[in-house]
Amino acid sequence: MYAVGGNAEAASVSGISVFKVTMGVFIMAGIFYESGAFLEAFRANASAGTGQGYELDAIAACVVGVIIFTGLTYCLTFLGIDTNLQFVFKGFIITAVALDSVKYLKK
Repeated sequence: MYAVGGNAEAASVSGISVFKVTMGVFIMAGIFYESGAFLEAFRANASAGTGQGYELDAIAACVVGVIIFTGLTYCLTFLGIDTNLQFVFKGFIITAVALDSVKYLKK
C-alpha cells in the first residue's frame, strides 16, 4: 500500500498489482467504516443527527497532532538530537496519549 501510494508506476514495474492493492484498500476501508458506524449506531441510539459534528472533531485532532509533532521535530532537530532518538520521543507521546485515552474508555 505504501509503495502504490508513493509511486504507482514504480510499484507496477516492481511486480505489485496496483489495481488489486487499491481495491483491497478501498474494501478494507469500507469494512472498517461499516463496523465503526454499526458500533456507533448501537452506542448512540441512532437517529438522523447521529454523528453530526464529528467531522470537525476529526479535522481538529489531525491539525493539533500535526502541529505538535512538527513542533517537536523542529525543536529536537534544533537541539541536535539524533534522528533515531526523535522517533523514541514521538513514541512516548503516542503512548502517553493512548494511555490517557484508556481512562475515557473506562467511563
